[in-house]
Amino acid sequence: MKTIKFLISGLFFFVLLTNLAAYENSIITKVDNEIITYLDIKKETVYLKLLNKNLNDMESEMINKIAKNSLIREKIKIIELKKNYDELKIDDEYLNQLISLTFKKVGFTSEENFKNVIFQNNLDYNEIKKKIVIEALWNELIIYKFSSKLNINEKTIKENFINKKNDYKFTYFLSEILFEVDNTEKLKEKKDLIKTTIINQGFENAALIHSISNTANMGGKIGPIEFEALNNSIKNSIKNLKIGEYSEPILMPNGFLILKIDDIEKTKIETDIDFEVKKIINIKKNQQLNQYSNSYYNKIKKDINVEDL
Repeated sequence: MKTIKFLISGLFFFVLLTNLAAYENSIITKVDNEIITYLDIKKETVYLKLLNKNLNDMESEMINKIAKNSLIREKIKIIELKKNYDELKIDDEYLNQLISLTFKKVGFTSEENFKNVIFQNNLDYNEIKKKIVIEALWNELIIYKFSSKLNINEKTIKENFINKKNDYKFTYFLSEILFEVDNTEKLKEKKDLIKTTIINQGFENAALIHSISNTANMGGKIGPIEFEALNNSIKNSIKNLKIGEYSEPILMPNGFLILKIDDIEKTKIETDIDFEVKKIINIKKNQQLNQYSNSYYNKIKKDINVEDL
């Protein structure tokens, strides 16, 4: 009798595990020929929580939605990259530099600590590296396609710094929410929805939910940008804001932008004007490339079939 009970119990758990495995491998969404399974979403939620602790405060349904949207975005990029690259690979030295930037950005002191946390959360380190490679190749593709269209007035930037040689510079630590308004929505309705989310859940969570920018997974954090590197419309929108406050939506080529001031640093301008000018030029280039990146992504997304199963 004990043997029969043991066999029945073993069979029950075998069936349970088999059903669980089948469920985790079930396809949730198809992005053209790329698939997203329940297990993919489960792993993505764990990964996103490592990047942004605020996700832990959200309801599981919302976290799953954010993870799914993150994966859809990644799959669309993969589809486009495969049209332009024979292999989705980058140089090992460059990859190691990007890994270092990634773990430092999310607060880890070493790659070993980063790896340990990944393993503790049952994630595959090679899959994390693949994500970093995809973003690197995407950025490379955007530079290749749009670098010739960048519009930077180096002469004006240098003149401004020469005129401010003995002045101070202000570095703004910013977070962003970039959003679009489609034909079925009104700007005021979308703005009010985002503001309600900010009030109830905080700016970082609002970025996770509403932002279409690549910074969304990091709670919208852009990091430090010198005030002089910002375009005039952004300067005018944030110049009177205090730390912790956020702007009204700013019209951009790729949507509407809400900016929050996380911090402001005031420092003396370096005597090396050429060095300062070069920094501003690089920031402006990155800003324009980010705009092209979002616009290009939205363009190719229209031709890709995303189907929930």
